[in-house]
Amino acid sequence: MIPAPRKSFRLRFALTVLLCLLPAVVLGAAPDSPAASNNELPSSLGTIVYQQHPDNPCQLYIVANSHRSCATGANGTETVRAQIETFRIGEWLLKRQHLDLLLPEGFFGRGSDGKLPLQNAKPLDGRTLEERLADTSTFVNAELLLHRHYRIGLYQVEDRALYNRTSALLRSGLNGSAGLSTDFGNDLAYLQERRLAAILQNVPAALASVDRQGRIAAPKVMLTIGLAHLADIVRYLETGEIFIPSPPDSGGHFPSFQAQLALDRQDVGVTIIVPRSLLSNPTLAQLTPIAPDAAPKR
Repeated sequence: MIPAPRKSFRLRFALTVLLCLLPAVVLGAAPDSPAASNNELPSSLGTIVYQQHPDNPCQLYIVANSHRSCATGANGTETVRAQIETFRIGEWLLKRQHLDLLLPEGFFGRGSDGKLPLQNAKPLDGRTLEERLADTSTFVNAELLLHRHYRIGLYQVEDRALYNRTSALLRSGLNGSAGLSTDFGNDLAYLQERRLAAILQNVPAALASVDRQGRIAAPKVMLTIGLAHLADIVRYLETGEIFIPSPPDSGGHFPSFQAQLALDRQDVGVTIIVPRSLLSNPTLAQLTPIAPDAAPKR
């Protein structure tokens, strides 16, 4: 099917600064904001910053995230808060949009289409959720809790070879053997973008895995990914192509990469959501030049 014209997307940053200045509160059970309609994301959770083909039955929800330190495993200043909001966004999508599958960045495991969500599962209270996500003695994140609590399936979209190559380069920089030189930064940025490209190119296979079950023809899936990737994601969606140039002085180790975005050939709508606690991050400023006047009136 030929995709709808690109004018169907929307980019929204309204009230971003105001939301970031409001005092944070610990989220309780899955929210039902009286000020929001059934299909409008509550502002207490975050903001939809970009949409493309939002009326298509098949939808990919991309939720920006904050991760633990890859060096120490410690939570950053916004990690727990953003993870709580991501969990609640997942609950909202499950309740309002019938979420079918989770696609976590960095997840490695046997592809799991999962089972039907437990619609009557008891919500995690705010204190329990915060305690679990703040506990660094074990690895846990919003996606794993959504999977365990609601039995939503997990699917691997990460390319293991690219992930391992990126991790190895990052570790070499952290231990000083590569030095934090310009070349190191360029090479790392290249590999991170190649990782992202592979993740997005693997999304159609995840959608097909749900469709093969025969229980739903237009699946809805949630991809969780680091906030720093959003500018590249929007660029790919806008152009329909992926182009990653070779870094300077790479010696042929990092060749340029070009491909048509696989999602552009699918009848898939895309919605990008930023959790409320991350709305003040400077990364979002990189998105503002992209058709800011295209946002429709609410």
